Amino acid sequence: MGAPTPILTAVYRGRTEELEALLAQRPALTLFEAAAIGDPAAVRAAVQADPAALAGRSADGWPALHLAAHFGHGDAVDALLKAGADVRALSFALINVLLAHGAAVEVRADDGRTALAIAEGRGHPYAARRLRGEMP
Repeated sequence: MGAPTPILTAVYRGRTEELEALLAQRPALTLFEAAAIGDPAAVRAAVQADPAALAGRSADGWPALHLAAHFGHGDAVDALLKAGADVRALSFALINVLLAHGAAVEVRADDGRTALAIAEGRGHPYAARRLRGEMP
């Protein structure tokens, strides 16, 4: 995996002034940048310019849908879903994050359940199998 773009880095680190300065230059946003900043018009433009990006991931491994959802940008999420973003990509990305941080069995929610227990309890067999290490 590569490094995130300067725009994504500014978003990730909450550097509002840095982000504003970068956006003031009116760069052509990637789909991932548009999703992370929550700009539905830029999301639509990026998908139109590069439809394959919808199935791709940012340089640091995140699907656009995950970025929009993580940063609470409902309008960008809607634009991505209307464009055909795969909801399963969001689940797959989140499972990878959980695995990378040992959350499958070590980290517990406020109610004491692990991610694995939650996946099993909510009827998500694919997620549960991934968290148990039964599939890549």
